[in-house]
Amino acid sequence: MAVKTGTKTGQGSLSKEQMETAARARKPVDTANKFRLGFLFIGVVALLFIYFGNKLWQGEGWYDAAVGHLYQFLLWDIVLMLLATLVKFAFVARYNHIVKGL
Repeated sequence: MAVKTGTKTGQGSLSKEQMETAARARKPVDTANKFRLGFLFIGVVALLFIYFGNKLWQGEGWYDAAVGHLYQFLLWDIVLMLLATLVKFAFVARYNHIVKGL
C-alpha cells in the first residue's frame, strides 16, 4: 500500500513565472553568502600571515606592530562575517517562505 507523504509531486514542475519569482528571491541569499565568504577568506589569509609570520619574523619590531593592528582588524572582520551570516539566515527564511507558497 502506497503512503502519501504530502509533497506536491503530482502537480508537475513550476511555471516560468514561479521559477523567475524563486530566482529573484534567491538573489539576496547569494549576495549575502558572497559577502560572508569574502569576510571568511580575508580572515583566513590574515590568520595564515600571522601563523607563518610567527615562524619567520618573530621578534621583529615591524612584525609585532603589524600583528597588533591585524588582530584589531580580525575582530571587526569576524563581527562583519557574523552580521553577514545573520543577514543570510534572514534572507534564507524569506526565500523558504516564498518557495513554500509556490
